Amino acid sequence: YPFEVRGPRLNLRSMDGSRLSYCVLLGVTIFHAYNVAVAGLDPRHYFEDVVTECLGQRGLLAGNLGRERRKASDFGDAVYRIGEQCKLSPSIEDATVRTHAQEEGVDVIAHMYWGDSRPIHWVFVVQATCGKSDTWQRKLFESSEGMWKSILGLRVHPKAVLAVPHHIQPEFLRYLAEKGSGDKLVLDRLRLCSMNGMDLEGASQVCERLVDIEVEFE
Repeated sequence: YPFEVRGPRLNLRSMDGSRLSYCVLLGVTIFHAYNVAVAGLDPRHYFEDVVTECLGQRGLLAGNLGRERRKASDFGDAVYRIGEQCKLSPSIEDATVRTHAQEEGVDVIAHMYWGDSRPIHWVFVVQATCGKSDTWQRKLFESSEGMWKSILGLRVHPKAVLAVPHHIQPEFLRYLAEKGSGDKLVLDRLRLCSMNGMDLEGASQVCERLVDIEVEFE
């Protein structure tokens, strides 16, 4: 935790390692919630980058489908690019998707790669959202494991994950687990910040803007 209480004030301890990551995620949350302008940075898109970097640092092959979709001419092209990055063999023709599909409820794809070509892949399909807590229950179910099993040409269902830049309190975390019938995973700020923020592109820019913000308490 990058802050400490000194008398009546909350003070920043430092911005190194995971503390820097925490501040980046705090910044993303604030920028999105209060429409704080940051030159050249959309907090929603940047959060996808943060999630991708975090999963990559945890040893997974991770690809930012949201970013690829914004660059690609169509959904299939973006998925095949992610397949190359994550060592997967998508099979769009075997899946039923919307004609003008954008991301089908998934922003980031990650593969726990075991170094072989056998068709039992451990894949995570991640919905990364900066939305408030009243949207999380719905977001849990936006990615269809069955659809993505077909899209990615898998033999087993991928695991659906909801990622948010917020700090989720334990009681609400348990609530989301129950609403997801024990089948959905959740990544919040406390887990996402367990990475080296120094490797995160744009981290210094986000933190500089965060420090500059003036807060008025009512």
